[in-house]
Amino acid sequence: MFIVSVVQKALSERQDLEEWKRKKIDAAITSADNGEGYFVEHDRVKEWLMSWGAEKEKPHPAFA
Repeated sequence: MFIVSVVQKALSERQDLEEWKRKKIDAAITSADNGEGYFVEHDRVKEWLMSWGAEKEKPHPAFA
């Protein structure tokens, strides 16, 4: 009985966490769709990260 209770509690907490994450993601998508915040294109970030540790490391990309 005790193990079932522990598993049920863990599953409930996991569901709460997933719901919280989904709400945060949805809010971020809405914010981005409304043109709010600062954004950098994926390819520019990837290019910058790929230069880390190189002799000529690139500066971080500017926000759009």
